[in-house]
Amino acid sequence: MDNYVLRLKPEAVRKLIDALRIKFNSSLQYRSRFCSQDTLIRLKAQELADYVLGKRSSLDLGEPKPDRHRTDSEVIRSRILSMTTAEARKRGISKNTMWYLRQRAPSPREFSIYGKVRTKLCS
Repeated sequence: MDNYVLRLKPEAVRKLIDALRIKFNSSLQYRSRFCSQDTLIRLKAQELADYVLGKRSSLDLGEPKPDRHRTDSEVIRSRILSMTTAEARKRGISKNTMWYLRQRAPSPREFSIYGKVRTKLCS
């Protein structure tokens, strides 16, 4: 693999293309209207072309900023790791849910916590 070519199986290619299609079809707000990611890329490419041709005086590729809401925090992570199974059961959190949360809490990656479980953890 000296040329760094990555060969994917057809089913892997299909999954990758489906994931990209879903991501590019997700919508976000740009200049008081909602548009899909692929439309936004086209608009930004047009703005860049106008800037290069001198039709625009400024260029802002930073807008719109991605809106990332994390459902986990360091406080919730530490609470998950310090909570016993008996205490979780008293709060109404099932054993399976606690196992899931304990597996993912030490990792720095984001993991999902449903709203009802989050309120039970924070109470």
